[in-house]
Amino acid sequence: MTFGKVLGLAALGVGTVVSGGSVLGVVAGYAIYRKKEKENDKKNEEIAELKKQLEKIKKSLEILNSDSEYFHFIIAATAVGLATANADGNISEDESMDIKEFIGGIGNMHYPQHIKDILKGLEEKIPTLGTVMKYLEKVPPQSIKSLEELVETVIWSDGIEHESEIRFRIAFQELAKDIVYKKDDNQSNESTFLQEAKNNIEYILNLPEVA
Repeated sequence: MTFGKVLGLAALGVGTVVSGGSVLGVVAGYAIYRKKEKENDKKNEEIAELKKQLEKIKKSLEILNSDSEYFHFIIAATAVGLATANADGNISEDESMDIKEFIGGIGNMHYPQHIKDILKGLEEKIPTLGTVMKYLEKVPPQSIKSLEELVETVIWSDGIEHESEIRFRIAFQELAKDIVYKKDDNQSNESTFLQEAKNNIEYILNLPEVA
């Protein structure tokens, strides 16, 4: 599963409306395809991977307490994913398509405009590792492990660990150790988007096609 899809899962709160509730289109697609192609072993493996990623994201979101923390997490995850994918100076066509679908999907949903603008800006100008660290300063320390796992997801998305990716991983881990959390003093306790994402993940995990 590419990081574009993983980000999409993490941003379930901006899901498209489908029968039975508000769910990210990619997840609905997995479930529908699974129902039609039960005999397809490859699709069974993809469903298992989907469930695995959802469980990871569920744990990641449990750490967060507000929409502000949630948005900072989504922004940091997007920056981390893009920078890792570009570690060798080239983002694959498949990754590029996933990124565009993810950013485009958010652009069509009800995220605050400034969040949409930040994510669009990251797509247009791939962040450096130094820029990534600035975004990491805004996420709770407990969330760093989830972002380290995202680095691994991106590195292994094509089944090959390139030398440039190994160097990126080492640099990321070393810099992440020294990150000092800078909590947003202006953040409110509002958690509408975060709760919607949590609810949608629970909904998907309980679908017969995924459970």
